[in-house]
Amino acid sequence: MPKTKMFILENQNIFKLIVLISSIFAALYWKFIFLHKTYIFADIGGDTIESYVPTYTQFIRDLKSFSFNLWDFNVGVGASKFAAVSHVFDVFLLPMLVFPTSKIYIGLVFSLYLKTLVTGIFFYKILCLYNIKDTKIKIVCSAVWAFNGFMVLWGQHYFFATFVAYFTIIMYGLELLLRKGKPYVFIFSIFLLAVQSVHEMIHITVFGAMYSIAHVLYYSNSSLKAVFLKLLNVICCYTLGLLLSMLSFLPQLIVLFESPEGGKPFSLNQISIYSFDIILQNIATFISNNFFGVGSSYFGYFNYYEKLQQSTSILLLLFCFIALAEIKGNSKKLRNLSIFIISIFILSTCTNIISYIFNLFQLPDNHRYTYTFSFIICLFGCLSLDSYLFSNSKQKFVEKTSTYFNEVLLTIIFIVSIYSMFLNTNNDLKYNLKLMLYVFLVWVLIVAYKYLISSYINNPGKRRIVSNVLMSMVIVEIVLLNYPTMNLRNFAEINHYFKDPSYKIVNEIKALDKEFYRIVNDNPLTAHNDSLLENYYGVTTYSSLNNRSYINFSSETGFQYWIGGKKIGFVHHNLADRRLLDFLGVKYFLQSHKESLNNTEIALADGNYHLLKNNDYYNFGTFYNKIINYDGISDYDPEVKRDILLDNAVVSIKNQNIVNANYKIEDNYKNLDYSFSRKSGVLVESQLNNKIAYVVEGTDPNVQVDLNISAQNDSFIEMIVECAKQQDIQIFWKDDKNEFSEANSTRIPVTAGKHKINVPIYINGSDTINSIRIDVGQPGEKINLSDIRIYERPNVTAMKSTKIPLNITSFKETKITGNIEISNNGMLVLTLPYDKGWHAIVNGVEQETIEVDFGMTGIYLKPGSYDIELYYKNFYFTIGIIISGITLFGIILYNLIINTKRKVGMKNFKGN
Repeated sequence: MPKTKMFILENQNIFKLIVLISSIFAALYWKFIFLHKTYIFADIGGDTIESYVPTYTQFIRDLKSFSFNLWDFNVGVGASKFAAVSHVFDVFLLPMLVFPTSKIYIGLVFSLYLKTLVTGIFFYKILCLYNIKDTKIKIVCSAVWAFNGFMVLWGQHYFFATFVAYFTIIMYGLELLLRKGKPYVFIFSIFLLAVQSVHEMIHITVFGAMYSIAHVLYYSNSSLKAVFLKLLNVICCYTLGLLLSMLSFLPQLIVLFESPEGGKPFSLNQISIYSFDIILQNIATFISNNFFGVGSSYFGYFNYYEKLQQSTSILLLLFCFIALAEIKGNSKKLRNLSIFIISIFILSTCTNIISYIFNLFQLPDNHRYTYTFSFIICLFGCLSLDSYLFSNSKQKFVEKTSTYFNEVLLTIIFIVSIYSMFLNTNNDLKYNLKLMLYVFLVWVLIVAYKYLISSYINNPGKRRIVSNVLMSMVIVEIVLLNYPTMNLRNFAEINHYFKDPSYKIVNEIKALDKEFYRIVNDNPLTAHNDSLLENYYGVTTYSSLNNRSYINFSSETGFQYWIGGKKIGFVHHNLADRRLLDFLGVKYFLQSHKESLNNTEIALADGNYHLLKNNDYYNFGTFYNKIINYDGISDYDPEVKRDILLDNAVVSIKNQNIVNANYKIEDNYKNLDYSFSRKSGVLVESQLNNKIAYVVEGTDPNVQVDLNISAQNDSFIEMIVECAKQQDIQIFWKDDKNEFSEANSTRIPVTAGKHKINVPIYINGSDTINSIRIDVGQPGEKINLSDIRIYERPNVTAMKSTKIPLNITSFKETKITGNIEISNNGMLVLTLPYDKGWHAIVNGVEQETIEVDFGMTGIYLKPGSYDIELYYKNFYFTIGIIISGITLFGIILYNLIINTKRKVGMKNFKGN
């Protein structure tokens, strides 16, 4: 028989599975396939816009240009590639090379299709190893796993779908290793996942360890020594996979360990039982992720994404329950295994302890491991379906148990839907109607499955027809229950995202201005990673989560963006301080609507878009002859620190002796020498210059200060406020021509306790102020105000004029050259996040770099002329490559030796 025909016959069931998965995929994703919608979401889960699409665009752009750099200046103000490596080593992105970067939204759907196919095919192979004889069951159950709730929901986050695909290959490799002693699929699959994500390796390692122990104990009748050796074999193969991945895994691990976000200490009091709302949601996700609706209308805001996602199929859930319910069977191993699995599911639904375990007692709110639960449901449900329904044994038990299960499930659905409808939707009629329709659909599916199972058991002559209908129902269920997840959402519009006119202006200025500079884009539709998408150097980021120096700089200067309690980079520039942008080298402001900015001029214009050139921007490298110690300014407010950076290089105390940081900072504070001139609604207890204590008597308490100094427009007021209650404080200011008004005031919240606050002063049409009024306090409350000062901001243009810029002669992502001539001792400050991988060659001699300015890079220089070369080399990447290379060589050598011995043995056998 020809090999082609033999191959087709042996794999015809896989071809059937491919056709089935393709058909379901087309039904679920047809809007994206035919470009009615983009596979880019603008609602909850909008990380697609903020991070993934820009990062993948850059990745594909690099691949097409045959360039891969270990450092990327397009990420914020610069970051190691290993800070966001989950995006970089995704092999499923490779087919997207056939699509232009402007059509990436098409490639993302195609990539997801490949992941879905791989997931389904390898699950089918796992079922074959379990000797499931009914082909129909294997095909349908593999399709269910390929479209499990986690895969469909988190597939939009792209690399999460990659994890599910790799996980399935890992489980297939593990089965091959445990059953047949074949290690290479397992080793290679561990390598594939480990090069991509340290975090996800944690989840899969925990699950894989539990699965391996349960598998060996259940199937092994050997001695304890044999069990130990089998598990040791798994550990060795797992270790080989990790060693192979060290070229990426080791640098990732170092980044994680050095990160301030690497983890939090665990304590037992962090373990808690979920609220009733959360437990209901967790139970409902066994049925469908969409049980409570989609978009912004789902029950328990954010929990739709951030809690458990474990839906598969109601039929498989039913038979998984049947398998686990048989704990009274004769097999003690089966009973113990069932009890263990049931306990895991109950604990995960009701408490956060399982979340802690799967995350190695860190990140308790991270439920990204729940696809492992769906795997158990699919596997046990399929085994039970094949064992109990399509054979003649235990069918009465099946009918009785399924009846009980369906009654319980319908009761839960009724309770959850009523609870949601009347207590959690604010009488939203439209939402309640949708919820009722969805509940009715689930109810119909449950009743239909119960009827079909009963018909199959009680009508032997119609079993073939009923089984076909039953399997068809599962396919219909996959489509119906998953369709809302992908299609009832808010999508990014192409003309707002990929055809933004700013593209044209960015490309024009890049063609005209070849120097290194940074751009900020104020388009409200722009992602934080827009610089990745449009391929320019910016200041904002959404993926530099683990860069310690980057986070430290943004924290010290007061500009950090918070998501779920994590600092992830600078806020969008239009919220940022202009002086910080000057320091970071922002040469151009790209505006969607023209605004007047100090000391700027129009460089380019296209319709409503204007590119303003900033005449106050600092170069990538700037020489400072003033150096100060961090300890001297550590208590200063972020606003003051930003000004300090423009005129001084700030070093830590550990570098003081290296750089002779003897300069003392000029104090731009003006202490107010005055008496509080007017008071209203307060009873003063004590009053001195710069401080006052009073008890509030009226409903509009305030104290007024007539200044004996003039404060410039570019200033701010600073004071310490001590109050007993959380409230707002409002500060008014005026000149001698005007009265106090809401327009010339700022209201900020203060919490109970003692706090330092500062308030910027903005007066239109006036250069000075002569009075301020402070409104704070509630009736009967005691208020203490002290250390009231005015801080005058120095002139940026004047400060910049005294600085010497580094003349950059060549700028590449990992190699920068330039020259500078100086006449004083001082610090060359580079707006480059400090990383030990960056090295400096000064006049041919390597010189130590110093961490300066809260996380940037500095080089201490004495008077003279210098040629400077900066290059980036990741030490751990080099070590990782060596380890990976040695491991690969060892595996190849081992195979050659084994194969040679085998051939010699065969020759000797034939000779004998």
